Amino acid sequence: MPKDSTPPAASKPRTLLKNGRTVIVCGAMIWVGREVYQAGQHNAPGATRYPMAVEYALAKSCAEETDIWMTARQKQKLEQQCLCAVERVEHTVSFTAMKDDPGIFAAAFKKAGKACS
Repeated sequence: MPKDSTPPAASKPRTLLKNGRTVIVCGAMIWVGREVYQAGQHNAPGATRYPMAVEYALAKSCAEETDIWMTARQKQKLEQQCLCAVERVEHTVSFTAMKDDPGIFAAAFKKAGKACS
């Protein structure tokens, strides 16, 4: 019998298990790293960024607020104004303050939107 008489499938489950563990460990490391980064990013002293999901939701709701038909150029300008407003308001109202008092945030966002137009 030749040396290579062992079927390749006999070693495959061990390789898959090893690769599966690697994928799980890497996935866990990425998830933990992301959570730590996001927690530190908007809770750190002097932090000015909101969590990415919040930034996205604010910009999207701002850009989709109007029911008026717009050309693609007008829509793009509105999206840029909304992104500008989100960026400006992040520097004036902290993420914690935004959650605690939505009224202050709304007023600051409106003011930032006017400044960006």
